[in-house]
Amino acid sequence: MTGSPTVSRVCIIIACGLAILALSGAATWHWTQTWLDAPGPHQTEIIADLPRGTSLAGIAARLQDAGAIERPILFRAAAMLSGKA
Repeated sequence: MTGSPTVSRVCIIIACGLAILALSGAATWHWTQTWLDAPGPHQTEIIADLPRGTSLAGIAARLQDAGAIERPILFRAAAMLSGKA
């Protein structure tokens, strides 16, 4: 006995949705890893003063002001997701 056409279509739609979700996740992970390993926007060495006790938001702001990073929000997210914040 075969399933009804409606059940088969629902299964196909769910399978396609899961495949799209998996591919999107893999692409996001790859982009994130590539971005994290890429050098910053500045072409020369930068020295930034980061006093002890500076918050993550403060560090991100100082690094952006020094030209070491372009997007402080992404820096903060990467630091929190890495568990090193």
